[in-house]
Amino acid sequence: MTAIFKREFRDYFTGMFGWIFIAVLVLAGGVLSTAVNILSGSTDFSAIFATLPEVLIVLLPFLASQTFTKERAEQNELWLRSLPVRRTGLILGKYFAMLLLFLLPTALLAVFPPLLDNLGNISYGSAYCTLAGYVLMGSALLAICAFAASCLHNRIVSVIVGILICAVIYFAPVLASLFVWRAWIGYLVCGLICAGIGAWLVIRYRRVLPGVLAAGIPLVLFTLLYFLLPVFYSDFLPAVLDFCSLVSLLNGFTIGHFDVPTGVYYLSIAVLFVFLTVQL
Repeated sequence: MTAIFKREFRDYFTGMFGWIFIAVLVLAGGVLSTAVNILSGSTDFSAIFATLPEVLIVLLPFLASQTFTKERAEQNELWLRSLPVRRTGLILGKYFAMLLLFLLPTALLAVFPPLLDNLGNISYGSAYCTLAGYVLMGSALLAICAFAASCLHNRIVSVIVGILICAVIYFAPVLASLFVWRAWIGYLVCGLICAGIGAWLVIRYRRVLPGVLAAGIPLVLFTLLYFLLPVFYSDFLPAVLDFCSLVSLLNGFTIGHFDVPTGVYYLSIAVLFVFLTVQL
């Protein structure tokens, strides 16, 4: 695992990807801190995390694609399987390399609160608790993007799918309110998800029947629920979306204490999707 970790992390900086990733996140944090704190004279450092995750959900799919789909693009899969390392060590090495690259610009953000102390009294508890929640949220999103990237062969498709998944997670509260407002919107989204899963199976395994069954059977079930149990779309799905809204849960860290249940939830999501990636 250590050898895979070193190889992956070194590869980020043999080209421009690692430097660009760090520069974009640090620049985004600096611009947001300047706009939210310095220009307005505010010492609420946690306010920048209302916008910074929007940058993160765009960058993380690129990072996951760079890590997981390049092996197929460079035809290194057989070489990796020949190494004396278990699948778990292989995936963990790649995941920890991504996590360290994410932590480097985040560590630079940690020096912002002492600098902002010149503007007035700053709440260090709120600032660093929010930063810790941001790290945990990023680790969970990284695991989700890694799982999505491991399902796909093409880098561009992997990035697009990763961004779509992160966008759904980010806009989950909005989708939940739309489902409560109109049940047919929930039915439409479920139908699109079924179609996407079926298309992925057809494209990956080049067999039509498994894709049709994987899309058709759930779609029939969702159709029956729409007509027989509409409360599934107006109550149950919105509750699930609120539970899956990883970005909005970050607000629990901004009030000056560490939100333990949310932190455990973030770690559980990260462990779950790393485990699923290993099994896949």
